[in-house]
Amino acid sequence: MSLPKKKIRVVHILRPGIGGAAKHLELLVKYWSASDISLSVITSPLENSKFPETLRPFVEQVWEVPIEREIRLFADGIAFWRIWKILIRERFDGVHTHASKAGLLGRVAAFFAGVPRRIYTPHGFYFSYNIAFWKKCFFFVLEFFLSPLTSAFVCLTDAEAQQARWLTSRKKIVKIPNALDVEAFQRSAEKAGEPLPLTLQESKHWLLMVARLTPPKDPLTPIHALPTILLLFPEIKLVFVGDGELREEAERLVQKLHLELNVFFLGTRTDVPVLLKRSTISVLSSFWEGLPYILLESLALAIPLIASDIPGHKQVIQDRKNGRLFETGNPESFAQVVQDLLSHPESMSRLGESGLKTVETHFALDAWLKAFQNLYSQKGKNKPLK
Repeated sequence: MSLPKKKIRVVHILRPGIGGAAKHLELLVKYWSASDISLSVITSPLENSKFPETLRPFVEQVWEVPIEREIRLFADGIAFWRIWKILIRERFDGVHTHASKAGLLGRVAAFFAGVPRRIYTPHGFYFSYNIAFWKKCFFFVLEFFLSPLTSAFVCLTDAEAQQARWLTSRKKIVKIPNALDVEAFQRSAEKAGEPLPLTLQESKHWLLMVARLTPPKDPLTPIHALPTILLLFPEIKLVFVGDGELREEAERLVQKLHLELNVFFLGTRTDVPVLLKRSTISVLSSFWEGLPYILLESLALAIPLIASDIPGHKQVIQDRKNGRLFETGNPESFAQVVQDLLSHPESMSRLGESGLKTVETHFALDAWLKAFQNLYSQKGKNKPLK
């Protein structure tokens, strides 16, 4: 009589409960169906105290360990110790860390706890962000020294995989782009949304940017471009969904350019699918991204998409085929692309249809889940990156 096969136990470690990495993990655990692999989560409640509870019904166990965004030696030491204690006690077969801070603490703790498989998804290497040169060097060196502790780098895009090659061998790199449940997202866009300002309710044409208002997302370029756009399309509104450290600066810029009647800051919202469906064009002006979900979500609703010309966006968008690209950080380029699209409604319709086919064909949920099942069940071996 054969003994039942032992389950493979994998724990995910994540700091923020907001943004693309959080959405990535929530989607993974919600749709996970591999009976021979169980998932658990260690996450920080600091930025979103509700996030651990959204995961709890779908995983074996959730532990809450406060992890600060910034480097704080004392707080980071406590977080490391708590993570290490959990890993020692639970004896997981694998640890999967997400983004830079959890990637650092989680991989080192897993190494000293003797976890045999240590997987890391950067969600955009921090050394590639638009930050000071000394910070780029610091985080590159940090990633370089952590690479021997890493069994596999899971990269979202070709560009991210190429950057991983600076740190490690090809055989440690696996490319698994993000995915989306297209039908479920389309259904969520049909629900009733939250209240909107009256002026916005009456407006027929929106440019919608869903992103944190932080330097890497560059919310200022669309604002600088808006006066030029208004010369041809005076009824257009620019709508921001999200909050962050640049909100006050963005609001001051709006006042300086006398755009108060045309720019709206809605803050954090729970009805993003509904807002996307109502928008005319979805825009994303980031300096750097991994592979943002808002791109896939816009395409899933056949909303025309304008994005900055960066590697993370080009993994999804082919200019003039399923979206439009503009020169990163260039308000004139942004304005020109917006005016061109608004002047040719038939082009917007064609791009929307092509975008929907892109997400249905290349970012299917079933294939994405299967890729992670294969990764977790390899027990120390990766398929070489092609």
